[in-house]
Amino acid sequence: MYYALIPIGVIVLVILVYVFFIRPHQIKRIVNEKVDSYFTKKGFGEEKTISICDRVYKKDDQKIYLKYVLIPSNSQITINCKEIWRLSWGGNPEKKGRAYPNNRYLKEVESFAKASIDGKKIFIIYYTTEHILRYINECELETIDISKKTYDYKIICFNRFDEEMDYCINN
Repeated sequence: MYYALIPIGVIVLVILVYVFFIRPHQIKRIVNEKVDSYFTKKGFGEEKTISICDRVYKKDDQKIYLKYVLIPSNSQITINCKEIWRLSWGGNPEKKGRAYPNNRYLKEVESFAKASIDGKKIFIIYYTTEHILRYINECELETIDISKKTYDYKIICFNRFDEEMDYCINN
């Protein structure tokens, strides 16, 4: 009787292993390949990576520090202060002005966001997000795009990597 539940348990276990272990490694590999290719074409060399970021590139006296943030596509990031980001996701993307039913703070960005380093800090959001918002004061939010420097770092979405990375490096 309970033997019928074993295949279901195995299937659930395989799905969980894929979602939480295999897929994140595949995504990091995809991002690393694209980023390495881009910086190699621009003449940057890869430096020794420090613990708070995913990649470091150097060309002459310019250093670029990159941190990857893996999030769902139907999401919104709200930057409360320099190192505290809130991720909201879910809901029907067809409804404008919808509430996002799921929320969590992105603890993985804190150490990189508040670090003092000798180069440019860039967050790469994989794959994309619907909105990136930043609190100006207690009740005002502004939309962040590539032309706005958020504190001492830039934020780009991976789906716009080719168009926006040049701007991040040169500005």
